[in-house]
Amino acid sequence: MYIYIYIYIYIYIYMENMQKIMRKNRHRGKDCLNLHECNINY
Repeated sequence: MYIYIYIYIYIYIYMENMQKIMRKNRHRGKDCLNLHECNINY
């Protein structure tokens, strides 16, 4: 049963990070399609 809790937490953290990245890109006026490239650019 605990695995579901871990998956839920993982997804929650992942979504939070996605929102932060999207906000950063919008702030910089940059359209980022490739997440990997995005992370390198910071």
